[in-house]
Amino acid sequence: MLLVVVAGSLMASASSAGAVPVPTVNPAALPLTVDTTTTEATPTRHEKLRSARERSRQHVHPPRPTSIERTVRFIEDDAVPALLEFGVGGFYVAFGGFPVGSGTGARANYTPFFRENSLNTQLRAGLTLRGYWTLDATARLERGWFFTQGYTSFRLRPESFVATPTGAPTDVDIDVREFIGGGMVGAQLHSRWAVATGLSYQTADPRRAPALDFTPVRPPGAEVEDLTTARYLRYQARLEWDSRDVQHRHGIGDRFTPRIDPLTERPFHPRHGTFVSAHADRFQELSAVDGTFNQVTAEVQHYRSFWNAYHTLALRHRSVFTGIENNARVPFYQLPHVGGPYTLRGFRNFRFRGRHTLLFNAEYRWRVWHFADMVLFGDAGKAMDDAASWGFTNLQASWGGGLRVAAGTDILLRLEVARSHESTQLILGFSSAF
Repeated sequence: MLLVVVAGSLMASASSAGAVPVPTVNPAALPLTVDTTTTEATPTRHEKLRSARERSRQHVHPPRPTSIERTVRFIEDDAVPALLEFGVGGFYVAFGGFPVGSGTGARANYTPFFRENSLNTQLRAGLTLRGYWTLDATARLERGWFFTQGYTSFRLRPESFVATPTGAPTDVDIDVREFIGGGMVGAQLHSRWAVATGLSYQTADPRRAPALDFTPVRPPGAEVEDLTTARYLRYQARLEWDSRDVQHRHGIGDRFTPRIDPLTERPFHPRHGTFVSAHADRFQELSAVDGTFNQVTAEVQHYRSFWNAYHTLALRHRSVFTGIENNARVPFYQLPHVGGPYTLRGFRNFRFRGRHTLLFNAEYRWRVWHFADMVLFGDAGKAMDDAASWGFTNLQASWGGGLRVAAGTDILLRLEVARSHESTQLILGFSSAF
């Protein structure tokens, strides 16, 4: 205790004798400093959520398709479209596309220069199980919005008319050997409008069926008995609007290439869009058999998809008018007709003929699978001798349904059953009705 008192006295003496007094410091005047080495900012709730999502994303991978899924996708998106369009090395086979009544057949097609944008050449040869055939060649040059082409076609196709020798309608078959050669020029005026004009030489040599042993009933406005070869110089004018979801494979000129049959050779199966066409043809007589006549064809197609494009309503109207000059005789095989799998599906081929025809078609398509559509349809139409009879009276009707196997807008198989007051027809084909 004594030692503590003595030490405290000595320290007090020393401080009073020589120590420097400590200055008073104002804490408010000192600078504020933060020790960043030891203080951490607290993350906000948004930053915590973002960080958690980032950590979760690092452990998430897209689903890996199985080998079966990869194979199906390749077939759907690559293999089938390429095979239908180009085949192998420019060679490909197409089923169907023959005129009405020809039967089932296939065509071998060769398309050299198929990857060229300006030049396109097509060679085709086809044969049906009933013995009808076709040989066609087309060469077309395209430069931007303009095209010019030359074509030739040699074929044997069937025609028939309805005779009533015993009171019951009977189909009388005629085989027509036909040659067409000519050229055409045209232009794409707009992304959807296109026009074309052409000139061709055409011959038709009809041969009566050997079993014809009675006098047939002449269709009004037609000469049946006189089956002499007819020769024409054909002038053509075309105007079309096309907003359908289809693609003409070989350029704008492909839509105007002369077809074996303007009704049957339509592989497209659109799901939306509109197609409008107006075609005018003048057949100038070059022989003493038949006179000069004109034909005008007007057609409108409309397609409307709904419910995620799995359902489609398809509508078509088609009218054909034939005008004669100086009481000309129009061969019956040049007259328009309705009846068969591409017009009135519940009637036989070529059932109704006349100078003028009227046709309506409606289809409801339900996409049940990527490659298949169920179809319900109704048809109405007629053939007339007087254009004043054009209208909704005295229409013939048919209805039915079926299945179509399709790849994109190409029909691979068509199976339908159609009914009318005359008969029931089973339809097997490889192209859509429209």
